[in-house]
Amino acid sequence: MTLNHDERRLILKLIQDPLISVSQLTQELNRSRPTVISQLKRLRQKYSVQAIFNLHLLGLKSSNFFLECKFENIAILEKIIDEFPYSQYRARIVGPKKGIYSQFHLPRSHSFDDFLSMLKNNKIIENFSEVSPQLPVIRTNFSLRNYDGERNDFIFDWNTFKKSKQSLYLNIQ
Repeated sequence: MTLNHDERRLILKLIQDPLISVSQLTQELNRSRPTVISQLKRLRQKYSVQAIFNLHLLGLKSSNFFLECKFENIAILEKIIDEFPYSQYRARIVGPKKGIYSQFHLPRSHSFDDFLSMLKNNKIIENFSEVSPQLPVIRTNFSLRNYDGERNDFIFDWNTFKKSKQSLYLNIQ
């Protein structure tokens, strides 16, 4: 299913400001209140919407793991992680090492030892290592300045970017 122009604008606005009120949405999208409410209802029926919580305030600690496994076990490991109540993110890694990079948020009073031991004892994973981020996690969002509502798409001109101040700062040629 692809998003139509109005759905995409609404979702992009929600990504920018997840707690925006319906009143603010109506102003920023130049739509009536009933229209915005019905669009939100349709989107909830068509797509899954997630909120991002302040984990520290919820008493959760973050842990990042690389769970190394055989290629044939990746799909089952993904299913287990998807069902595990404290997982938030996973990425499939296939290269010299195969497995899943996953981020978990666990209550401070719990440990991953039992979960990881169960995976290893059942030969779902071969090994695991905790990945300690050296820097704090930085969340990014879509930049709406490159969104063209007429085309219902993002427009990015690489040549213009290479000439810009950002490109000079990044030393991209």
